[in-house]
Amino acid sequence: MRPPNRARLGWSLGLGALVLSAPVPARAQDAAEVIGNALERYEERAAAISGYAVVQESMGYETKLEFSKETVEGRPAFVLTTAKSGEIAPWGNFYGAYPTLAERARLDGVAAVDGHETYVLRVDDFSGLDLSAEVGAGESEDFEPETGVFYIDSDSYLLRKVEMDGVLAANDASSPFTFEISLRDWRDVEGWLHPFEMRMTATGTPPGMTDADLQETLARLRRMQEEIASTPEPERDALEQMIGPRIQELERMIESGTFEVLVRTRELTVF
Repeated sequence: MRPPNRARLGWSLGLGALVLSAPVPARAQDAAEVIGNALERYEERAAAISGYAVVQESMGYETKLEFSKETVEGRPAFVLTTAKSGEIAPWGNFYGAYPTLAERARLDGVAAVDGHETYVLRVDDFSGLDLSAEVGAGESEDFEPETGVFYIDSDSYLLRKVEMDGVLAANDASSPFTFEISLRDWRDVEGWLHPFEMRMTATGTPPGMTDADLQETLARLRRMQEEIASTPEPERDALEQMIGPRIQELERMIESGTFEVLVRTRELTVF
């Protein structure tokens, strides 16, 4: 019988011992630990700046917003200085809600989000929590989340994605709605981490709207396209560039039942 290759066997055993003795990254034990780490890192970054200005683009529109740091319920928050009611930055609102979420959430393992390993934090009861601002609800509509899932990066503790199921109310009517918010392309600008892409997706039928209402809305959009096509140049070209993509996007949303808004950051100034 051929004797074993002792050199190869020794190398294999040595490699095995090295692998077994290598330190294994410590994982969080519960949701409170994950949220505590996320808050600690957020507050460290927030302590180093007094505010920031951001130029964003969404659906063909470009806006410039400026946020200043204030203390809200004992924690740093970035408030929109040009808003009458002092609106807090959407991704900052989640940090403000973290202390309460720490009491409600449960750690449900890990999952990959856009190539990043994340902790999965599930919330089965949102009663008493107000997260309507984060999902874009305005004065005429109100989203009441019932359950949700938060995906927090296991390395950087950045928020990667949020999923919420609940009820959207508007115009004295309500309907089931699902919201998903993805925060991507986080970049470090002078020590401040900011998502340069935020994608918000809503699935459901707008409250109070029937299939007939949706079809009528589609018909109106198509009539608008016909009117633009019959407009003399150069006004037609300007209208097609300015309104055409939005009409096509609205048509796609209505036909699919999925409403999506993509917000891209073009410029970020930290001060």
